[in-house]
Formats: sequence, C-alpha cells, structure tokens
Amino acid sequence: MATPVKKLPGQQKYTIRDNNNSFVDNTFILLFLGSGVLNTLIVQLIFNNISFNTKSMFTNLVIFSGYAFLRYIKEKPAISNTVSALKKKTRIPPMKFIVLSIFDCIASLLTTIGQIAVGSGLFQVLFSSKILFSALLSRFYLGNPLSMKKWFSILFIFFGLCISVINPELFKKNLESENQSDDIGSGTPGSGNLNYYFLFGVGSVLTAAFIFSSSHIYSEKMLREYDVGPFSFASSYGTYSVAICLSYIFTVTLYNYKEWVWEPIHISTNEQITMVLLLISVLIFTSFARASSVFKVLSKHGSVSLGVLYALQSIIVFTTSALYLCDPDHPLKRNQCFTTPKTIGSMIVILGSLYYTILNSNHNSSNQSTITPKKLDFNKK
Repeated sequence: MATPVKKLPGQQKYTIRDNNNSFVDNTFILLFLGSGVLNTLIVQLIFNNISFNTKSMFTNLVIFSGYAFLRYIKEKPAISNTVSALKKKTRIPPMKFIVLSIFDCIASLLTTIGQIAVGSGLFQVLFSSKILFSALLSRFYLGNPLSMKKWFSILFIFFGLCISVINPELFKKNLESENQSDDIGSGTPGSGNLNYYFLFGVGSVLTAAFIFSSSHIYSEKMLREYDVGPFSFASSYGTYSVAICLSYIFTVTLYNYKEWVWEPIHISTNEQITMVLLLISVLIFTSFARASSVFKVLSKHGSVSLGVLYALQSIIVFTTSALYLCDPDHPLKRNQCFTTPKTIGSMIVILGSLYYTILNSNHNSSNQSTITPKKLDFNKK
C-alpha cells in the first residue's frame, strides 16, 4: 500500500513508499532477461532451419509487432515522485517516434545480419558493448554523472566482453578455409569469404549496439519530458516501427523475393518449415514479453542499468548457445562453442555486473530515504 509522506514547507519533492515496488521491479527485470534470451535463440533457430536472407526483415517485423500489441494492455497511471511532473508535456510529436523507429529498424536489421554471421552467443557479447555506449551518452547527452566506482564497474564489464570476443582458433580455421578455397577455386560463403563475413558481422553488431544505445538515451529523455507511461510509449514506438518494416518488406524484400525467400523455402524440408512456423508463433509471445519490460526497466532504472542487464543477458545466451547450438565442424555454428577467453570474460562480466548492481542498490536506497516530519501544532501562535 502506497503511503505518501507529507511535504514540509520549503520542500520541493515528496517520496512514496511502496512495499510492492521491489517485487514488481524484479519481475520486470527477470522478464527482460528471459524474453531477451529466448528472442535471440529463437531467431538463431529460425535461420538455422531455413536460410532466409538476413536482409529480408521478417523476424524484425515479428519482434516489433510485440511492441505494437501493447496498445491493447491498459496501463495504470503512474504516480510521480516530483512536483515537476505537473509541468510535463502530454503528447509526443509523431515525428519523434518516426525518427526513433527509422534508426531502430536499421539497427534491428544490422543485428540480424550480425547475429547470423557471428552466432547468437558471440552476438550477445558484442551487443553488450551497449553498456559503454550508454554510459558515455548518458554522461554527455543527459548529463547524468556516474561515480568513479560505477565507471570502474562499467569498464570492468567492458573488459570482460572484449576478452570474450577473442577466438584465435576461429581465425586459424577461417584462414585454413580461405587457403583451401584459393586452391580449389571456390568462392562460396563459408570457405574463402567466411573470415570477411565474420568481421562484417562483428562490425554490424557494434554499429547496431551504438544506434540502440542512442535510441535508448533518446527514449529515456522523452519519458522524462512527456507525461506518458512505458506501455503507451512502447506501443506507439512499435506501431511506427511495424509500418517502416512493412514498407521495407513490400519494396526491397519483395523485389528480391525469389532469392531471399522462395529459394530457401524450396530447398527446406516439411519438418523445417513446420518448425519455423512454430518458432515464429513463439517469437510473437516472447517479443510481447520483451516489449512489456524494456521501457519499464528503462524508465525506472535508466539506460546505463539497462546496458548492465544486456551484459548479463549476453552471458546467459552465450552459455545456452554453447550447450545446445555448438558444432565445431560447422563453418558458422562453431562460433557458438565454449572457448577459454569466453569463459574467463563471462566470469569478469558477471562480477562486474554484480558490483554495479550493489553500487546502484546502495545509491537508490540513499535516495529513497525519507524524513518523518515532526508533528505540527497549528493551534500554537
């Protein structure tokens, strides 16, 4: 039950104590992590079964649809803890959503291309560079200062992510494949061009991570400036993103339909097609869960904390991918396998994330401390 603390004369803020807040926050954080892991693995499995061109943007459309479906969820009006909330604007201009959606659709396309090129495990590790981008953008664009200890934890996490990317064996095998392709005159992907395809995938993921970090900072700024709930914001964002995805599919994808869509389906078995349809159905639900949590976490904890959660998510995906999707003899699936650097890097990321969480919890506890007002005697003259 929420218990408001009366504002004393001269005070500019009041605080709200709610015993259920912690449980609700943790629920959305777990939902964010779980849905993110499932989304990444499902997309990987879809392309493992049917080799659609990664530029077709079908899975991206499904994911953005999850955000749009939030329109049908009734959101309780939030009680703000600052008087300045009364001065917030009530309606976000459509152009802001259009700009946000265009950049996110581009980033989403790059993530799909990059994920299939490097594998879901390494993709999540690279994508977690968002934590560093978010910290820098939050500091210089939003003006949010971070303590030296928090900067240390962020750099420690980023250091662990960098170690996880190191895979000398992969480049050795790719180089051998490249030399073999030169001998036999083969130019097929997965032989001579695999190393370049892998590097292009790394670049695509890092670019997407920067764009998404900028998007989250921009979204956090809008959630501060406008009196709009996370669900309402997410549904509008998803609706515009779906419209942009459909525009792309009905032009670019349709123009390349035979090569990108029809031929991959034609060479697939009935079992593979059935599996993909089932995976797409599941992806709709996991995307809805993802949509219901991401802006909730963003509005409550900010972009930097969201970046830390992405780092934790990357370790979960990396471990799951290594256990179930690894194939040392496959030119692409071997990217999913355990390596010593990935294991060491994962431990560093976990330790850094725990340290950041402890620092953030202590900071929030000190900010939420309230002063019990003394009883005022209004009869006293």
